[in-house]
Amino acid sequence: MKNTGTRLLFATTATVLLSLLLTASAQTENLQQKPAAPAYSSVWDGVYTEKQAQRGEALYHETCSSCHGDKLTGKESENAPALTGEKFEMQWKDRTVGDLFRKILRKMPQDDPGTLTPQQSADLAAFLLSFNKFPAGKNELPADNEPLASIQFDTKKPDQKGPSAGK
Repeated sequence: MKNTGTRLLFATTATVLLSLLLTASAQTENLQQKPAAPAYSSVWDGVYTEKQAQRGEALYHETCSSCHGDKLTGKESENAPALTGEKFEMQWKDRTVGDLFRKILRKMPQDDPGTLTPQQSADLAAFLLSFNKFPAGKNELPADNEPLASIQFDTKKPDQKGPSAGK
């Protein structure tokens, strides 16, 4: 009888340990599968380089200015919106640089959409940020939507107060 009790105790202990081990393994796997929340960044954080913006400017004049104009003011006759100013800011407010990147990559140029490479699209986005007076930094915008999707297109510096501040 003593032998049966020992076997039962051993089997129960082994079952409990196996169950704990499987639970811990499943929890570890779940933690590994969940991507880390991207850190918040803004167009005010210097998310492109001057060199990248210069490449984007050259490309803009080759492929975009015929529709959007040399001064990025747009052309109604071409159904091309302004890429600077209040209308542009309102269109992109509360969106991300990833949204802008995807639009450029998939829909531009309007007469031949989808022909720009991811790098060209990132360079064009850098030029638009530069032209709109967002500061340059030390790292280029990546030619990948995932990291760009975490960069907020804040039209005002995040630490600035709006026009009603101080009232």
